[in-house]
Amino acid sequence: DGRRAWELAAGRGGGDDRTVRARPPEEVVDEALELPAPVTSREALLVGLAHLARRAFARPELRGRHARQVRLRVLIEGGRSWEKAATLKEPVGWRRLVAALADRLEAVELPGAAEALTLHLAGLTAPIAPQAALPGFLPRRPLPLVEAVRQLKRRYGASPIYRVAEVEPWSRIPERRHALVSYDP
Repeated sequence: DGRRAWELAAGRGGGDDRTVRARPPEEVVDEALELPAPVTSREALLVGLAHLARRAFARPELRGRHARQVRLRVLIEGGRSWEKAATLKEPVGWRRLVAALADRLEAVELPGAAEALTLHLAGLTAPIAPQAALPGFLPRRPLPLVEAVRQLKRRYGASPIYRVAEVEPWSRIPERRHALVSYDP
């Protein structure tokens, strides 16, 4: 195996005629809305955003799916633009997307009147349905901690949270007494 790896690294394929295949491009959905008149109020922007999100989620490639990443771009009078990108905790439909963006736009002050909106959706996936616990069965660990670890595992593939575990408490070497163990509630 080592010789084979060295031959490949040195450019000597050694009869390897397999083709290199590129990853398929990420599925994205872009939707744009030209506003009938320049607007400055947050409420008017949210109405336009809701219309844009409904239109994007009505497209055939997004029907029955949710988005995890979103980028909102606002074209402002005078050729300027403003952009906000966000990765959401879990995939969302159009209603929750509008609510999440409304929270993020709460304290934003645009440097002028908005002329157009562009919505870019990525991370398209099937909706996630949380399973409810049976009545009378309560989780042993605090629910917010379990939920946070679950979201981190979904985002990074493995839990980035660790706990300290006692390994050899009798050891004279401090590094052997305790170890970091992956925390998986």
